[in-house]
Amino acid sequence: MSCCCNSKNLFPAPGSSAWTTDTPSFKQYAEFSASEENGTLSISVNNPDVYAVGKWETVIDIKPGWYDFSVKCHSAQEETDLWVLYTVYKENGNMIIRDHARYAEKTEDGYLFTDKVDVAEEGVKLRVELYLKGYIADVVWDAPVLTPGEAPAARPVTIAIGYFRPRADSKEAHVERILEIIDKCAECKPDVVVLSESMYGRGLPMKYPERAETVDGPIIMQVRAKAVEHHTNIIYNFVERKDTEYYNSSAIIDRTGSVIGTYHKTHLTVGEIEHGLTPGHEHPVFDLDFGRIGTLTCFDQYFPEPAMDLISKGAEIIFVPTAGDAREKSTAHAIFGGVYVAVAGNNSSSTYEKYPWEGWKPARIIDPNGIVLADTAEDMSVASCTIDLSKKTRVWWLSVGSAAADCHGVYRFEKNPASYRK
Repeated sequence: MSCCCNSKNLFPAPGSSAWTTDTPSFKQYAEFSASEENGTLSISVNNPDVYAVGKWETVIDIKPGWYDFSVKCHSAQEETDLWVLYTVYKENGNMIIRDHARYAEKTEDGYLFTDKVDVAEEGVKLRVELYLKGYIADVVWDAPVLTPGEAPAARPVTIAIGYFRPRADSKEAHVERILEIIDKCAECKPDVVVLSESMYGRGLPMKYPERAETVDGPIIMQVRAKAVEHHTNIIYNFVERKDTEYYNSSAIIDRTGSVIGTYHKTHLTVGEIEHGLTPGHEHPVFDLDFGRIGTLTCFDQYFPEPAMDLISKGAEIIFVPTAGDAREKSTAHAIFGGVYVAVAGNNSSSTYEKYPWEGWKPARIIDPNGIVLADTAEDMSVASCTIDLSKKTRVWWLSVGSAAADCHGVYRFEKNPASYRK
């Protein structure tokens, strides 16, 4: 175990009076020690009858700007029992932000916590807190390091949802509208276009084998050509024929027109099963040139597990081609998972007139705080906006996660640790 020496480190050395300890006043059960020689700060609790909490902390003067933060700990405890907070204060002592160190990487004998800290223009002081909690537990923290750094590179992504209402025309007419709405989306210069569920056959008296084609079929090849023409990724939902099975499938098409993967709807309706569709059995994620995405289809969004499976695999945006709309549930997925959700609905004019959505428009883009960034309900229109995946989603209250279960709760490590990129 060695001190992390860095001449630019803004934190004081362990063992100095600048480091102090703290426990709840009525639970003085944590024990502390510091080693200036090793550059370490230790905490231990050892009482099976008392749930104890202890921390080391220090406060330093700080100037506005970006900083790189890291601290390593040595402990056999689970990540749920260890956490790191930093707080930025104004001159008057008011808090600007109190936040978790966002990323925790498992090491051979503990964890390495890292983050980029953004000190706002009015920030003058920064406090760091190194915690341990539990009944019988111990940790040795190495000297934390804070050095001047660079702002994270922006990762802008323009999303375009092409919305149109199905009509009982013909398959050919629907295909024309699909290609037309992609052209309309292209006016936004999108990084990704998403269309609704099975639009080329929606409302037509066609059985699934009549609708189905392979990923190299004549209709999808026209969509793939549009991806090349407009240099955009496209998420296109269709009935896929694969060997002897038929799937409700979403093809992920990249800017070269290649299908990099497909997602098969897992939660089929009774009608889909009765008419011969086969359910998928997994929720894959896909790496596009702007980030990692996942897709759900219609009924999938009514259940928490598919969305959380995608989030656990690092999805930063979830795209939902759909005929129905889970409304509150799609917003809940965004908030709980800390992800963007783009819902591409489709509603017939009669349905829309009967249920005018009361603010829930069938095509919408939702941010990780549940705010609708763009939406539309107008036939042959586009809902589009640009997001920045490098931005953190922050909250004013923090959680340290469950004591013995999943540490990635709603507010743990800014909600979605798997999507974090150093």
